[in-house]
Amino acid sequence: MVICTQNVHSGELLDSYYGAKVPPSSVCKSCEFIVPQESTSLRTQSGDQIYISTQHPSSQPRYAALRQTIMRVFTIESNHDMNKPLSFGDSKNGYSVSLGFKLIDDTARGSERRYSLIFTCDSEQKLYENYSVILDQLIAMVKYITTRSMHIIGNRRKNENNNETYLRRGSRMPKIKSIIELLQDDNFFVKLHLWASSLLDQL
Repeated sequence: MVICTQNVHSGELLDSYYGAKVPPSSVCKSCEFIVPQESTSLRTQSGDQIYISTQHPSSQPRYAALRQTIMRVFTIESNHDMNKPLSFGDSKNGYSVSLGFKLIDDTARGSERRYSLIFTCDSEQKLYENYSVILDQLIAMVKYITTRSMHIIGNRRKNENNNETYLRRGSRMPKIKSIIELLQDDNFFVKLHLWASSLLDQL
């Protein structure tokens, strides 16, 4: 879990939604929530709705439910076309729709890194009433991410000698990287927060 955006009503106690700073020793670089000024959260308000993004939810039951959802997504995806959305859920862990994607990275095991955007709702009915809007937004964000990644890779390969690249690739060891490094965008999580907030605000 790298970033979690939640919808909060303005009358609710906001402090209960802010996650604590995760010690560097407790999270690998590829899973680190990195935002400007080393903040632990991002916040946007629209009317009486507040959208908060943190590394993970402060609520232990919600955190446990999301971990189960994430594990299920990546377990199912091993036998599933990542270009197609997944829909599943139950009353305990919530109802979810997810869309996975891969980013090419020569320093990763298998030369690729796998990610997934997941939308989770407590109500199955509300999820499916808004399914088209949610899926359209997931597709748009995945397209933005993968297009930017391919553009960066294309530019890098244009500047490299193919033979030298081949020789270097053979000697590379798997390396831990944040998606921020892959996309060369220090504000990526800020953009992801704004996108998620906009999606929630439409529903």
